[in-house]
Amino acid sequence: TPRYNYPVYNKPRNLSRRHFIYRQRSKGESYARLHLIEGPNYTREDIDGRHLLDNRNLEIAWLRDDMDRYFLHIQGSGLLRFPDGTFLGVQYTGSNGYGYQSVGKKLLKEGVIPVSQGSMQGIKKHFRDHPNDIPKYVYQNKRYIFFKRSDGIPRGASGSPVVEGRSIAVDTRYYPYGALGLASAEKPVLNDNFEITGWKGFTRFVVAQDTGAAILGP
Repeated sequence: TPRYNYPVYNKPRNLSRRHFIYRQRSKGESYARLHLIEGPNYTREDIDGRHLLDNRNLEIAWLRDDMDRYFLHIQGSGLLRFPDGTFLGVQYTGSNGYGYQSVGKKLLKEGVIPVSQGSMQGIKKHFRDHPNDIPKYVYQNKRYIFFKRSDGIPRGASGSPVVEGRSIAVDTRYYPYGALGLASAEKPVLNDNFEITGWKGFTRFVVAQDTGAAILGP
């Protein structure tokens, strides 16, 4: 509808923008063989800006806020609430293969937002106040996430349900799923305007249950 017009997609079978076919005859063979090569995958701009996945019956649902959809991509799972009060769980089922580029870091680097507004809520507020900045910055993150229907229980890449305040994402080249860790750090205290008013220390046990394209290194 005009109000709900930001689709959440299932993963298409073909993600390529172009196909190349060429003939090649190897030494000792009588006939040349046809070979198919796929070109670069669709980017975020291709999908959301040029609508190249429209009319392929891939839509799971439509959202009313582009930034809610964007952060659903970052988080990898969520609950969709429909106007009639029903819910549908969705979770990560694949990507377009591009590396993750942080939009928040670009906004901070260019001085568009101050550090105090670098939280998820602050970034959302900036783009809602400046919708013309969405394609300028969001399309720079070419990575695109696809979803499938789920039971509504948020799960990490390990398949286990995540636990609020306890589940962490790791680079599985260094740490296995299920590994126990101890986190000791500071977290920001935000006011109603999502500005950082102070920092509070915390220490807690955590469990490795997820990973992500931006979670790299030890």
